Amino acid sequence: MTELCLCFDSRGKNMMLASYGPQEVGGDYIWYPIFYDVDTQLGLNNSGSYLWDYDADVTIDGIFSTATSVLWNNLYDIFYNNIVEMYRNLRGGEVTPQNRQGGKLNYTNIIGAYECDPNVYDSYAMRGVRPIIAIGLDEYYKFFATTATSGIGYFDTEGRHQYEDTPTYAYCCQGDKKLTTELLLRNRLNYLDSQWLAGSYTAAAVVIGGLEMRMTLNNASKTSDNYLNLSDEEIAANGLTGYVHGDYPVKYFDAQPGVVIRPFLKQYITYFMDEIPVTPKKFNDTPEEQNGIRTNIIDDVMTSYKNKTGLNDQIVKVPGTDYISSLGDLSISYVTRMNFSGGKRLLDFNLGSDVPGYKNTAFDID
Repeated sequence: MTELCLCFDSRGKNMMLASYGPQEVGGDYIWYPIFYDVDTQLGLNNSGSYLWDYDADVTIDGIFSTATSVLWNNLYDIFYNNIVEMYRNLRGGEVTPQNRQGGKLNYTNIIGAYECDPNVYDSYAMRGVRPIIAIGLDEYYKFFATTATSGIGYFDTEGRHQYEDTPTYAYCCQGDKKLTTELLLRNRLNYLDSQWLAGSYTAAAVVIGGLEMRMTLNNASKTSDNYLNLSDEEIAANGLTGYVHGDYPVKYFDAQPGVVIRPFLKQYITYFMDEIPVTPKKFNDTPEEQNGIRTNIIDDVMTSYKNKTGLNDQIVKVPGTDYISSLGDLSISYVTRMNFSGGKRLLDFNLGSDVPGYKNTAFDID
């Protein structure tokens, strides 16, 4: 939760580990983190200044004020796989058309906690204009409460309408604090999901909101590619015949497995090649990445694509398509069949080409 919600004081001086001891004789100790003074969240410091955005790699880059915390760094190093697995489990659950949010760690529940929503807290004491208790009221004022002019505020236990007037928050110039919080949480969840292959970035989630396509490589009878990126030495060493050097995009089309992805936001780029996930690679929106980036599958898989002629039906799954703006030039990937859902931020989609000599007679679309 500290990684997700950017609770940067809760990594060192505002965190303790506690155990209630074994629940049975000879049992294991189960340790729990106890957070307190949680006034630094969602990119804000304790004075309300906006320090971190949704794409912060807080532990990897050591950017928190408690980056040298021995307690947290040891936990992260030793239990990294467990942290990622727990995040996936909390974000998971069976993703279906009726259950697109998956597990309990979802946007609705998180934003409901910041809104002091009694349905999220599941507490009758939170209900009404004068609740008996106000769990998270500090978070409400800091991240949601706006000015008296807007008419939005909160009733205190005396029935008085309370507001917070904070005209100096420059980061709210495109909206109010509520909108800023909502955008950061949505973007932060997408960012961590893309990095840790959770939520909508799993192979199973592609069925609900993603792109699944089949590719035919090195099949000159159906496509226009005769050569798959081999050097003369590789051709000779493998005893291959009939391979012609591609001269893309004029003479031949040099087939490329996989995709070049440009995301709508800063995030990690990933896809699945025959159920094998590529190593996620961070997209930083630099000038060099203007057209997107390609992540590579493991070398031995790529070698098999290069050496085997008539390689049919390579399945590529691209998750998280609602946050993709471009998939590059898919004409050189020779898509033969496709199922596509999502893509509401997609700006271009190139499946074929008008270059003389280009053909892909195996294409079929759903």
